[in-house]
Amino acid sequence: MVIKKTLKNFADNTFDIAFTISVLDHIGSKDEVVLTIKELFRVSKKVYLFEPYIEGVDGDVSGLSRAEVKKGLPRPDKVFAKHSYLWNYYDICSKLNLEIKTKEIPLHAHSLGPFYNLFEINKILIKAD
Repeated sequence: MVIKKTLKNFADNTFDIAFTISVLDHIGSKDEVVLTIKELFRVSKKVYLFEPYIEGVDGDVSGLSRAEVKKGLPRPDKVFAKHSYLWNYYDICSKLNLEIKTKEIPLHAHSLGPFYNLFEINKILIKAD
């Protein structure tokens, strides 16, 4: 994967902040998404993801209508683009022992906007006994 290989060029903690804007939703492998998030944390101290998220949806939604993806979504006739994937960042971060905070960003319902969230992800510091 290009993202992972590119990040390998940077030393640990090179950056204060790393972020994505609608990048991970175009990676078709959850394993690659997990590896990318790990690499983002390796090269930076804090990570922000601006990515689409729909509760209860995890995986490929390419070419599906919103109604096919989940009942009750705005504009149920609107179709997701090719190479569109929705990932459960809460689950991923939990498994990676990362803290995740969310800020919903209200964007226009005619685009993917209603589904985008700003995820602030932090490393969980483990207290020494």
